[in-house]
Amino acid sequence: MTTLSKPACYHSDDRAEAFVRYLLMHNPDRLQNHSISSYTERGDTMPRMRETIPGQYNAVNGIDIFGLDLADNLWIIEVSRGVVRGAARVKGGGKPVKYAHGNLQMSVQWRTEAARKFLAEQANADVLLQILFSDTTSPLQALRSRFQAKMLTHRKAIVIPDGGHFDEQGTDIDFATEIYTCPFPAHI
Repeated sequence: MTTLSKPACYHSDDRAEAFVRYLLMHNPDRLQNHSISSYTERGDTMPRMRETIPGQYNAVNGIDIFGLDLADNLWIIEVSRGVVRGAARVKGGGKPVKYAHGNLQMSVQWRTEAARKFLAEQANADVLLQILFSDTTSPLQALRSRFQAKMLTHRKAIVIPDGGHFDEQGTDIDFATEIYTCPFPAHI
């Protein structure tokens, strides 16, 4: 495994995304879903990620985080602060996304198209894939092929603030197992 220096494109400009990336690699038990374990009486936690990279295809659009867990599963992770509605913060699938043929954010069609746009339009996609896979020796096309193969079996998650809610309608997100809450610090 090669140690890579982290270029500027590796860092998340969004503080919430940067915080979640830190937790995914160093303290994933802070991210819990709603599938309560009878053994721990807590939600299941996110698996620890070996590496994470930003997944936007431009400065603000696309997938928030691609992660590779210790079992070598590719994860697509969206981070949202939500919108205050009543006593809770709510995040929904959003409005139809034109490049995803009118499908909602986090739908399978949106994830597929956003990943395709990442490879096609993110100027640093190859560098980021080298970091994600900790591999600077394989040909770039091999890394792209590996990424595309992992997209076929990727896992997905949405991270929202503690007490938040995600309206999964129009997506294939499972409320109990794929929505994780996060104790965001007040400054985020």
